[in-house]
Amino acid sequence: MKYRYQVLGGDVGNRCRQLLRGMAAAHKIVIHAGSVNRDHIHMLVSVPLSLSVSCAAQYLKGRSSHKLLSEFALLRKRYWGRSCGTGELGSNE
Repeated sequence: MKYRYQVLGGDVGNRCRQLLRGMAAAHKIVIHAGSVNRDHIHMLVSVPLSLSVSCAAQYLKGRSSHKLLSEFALLRKRYWGRSCGTGELGSNE
């Protein structure tokens, strides 16, 4: 698979940067430093007092991943619909 270890490289990485910058600005989150690596992102941010850190992280991660999954078929094939199990607890079948 061509993109196996370069999921956040190239066009996907550039779009990810663009999305995160726009979302951060919309919520007055200041990005001091950031790095988009091949399979994860590091960011140093300042969050306004009106927004909890967990809400800021949830917003940035949730919105950016949703947009990226909708724009890049490569990501949908690799990450869409994965789950940890489908059985019921206590099932004997």
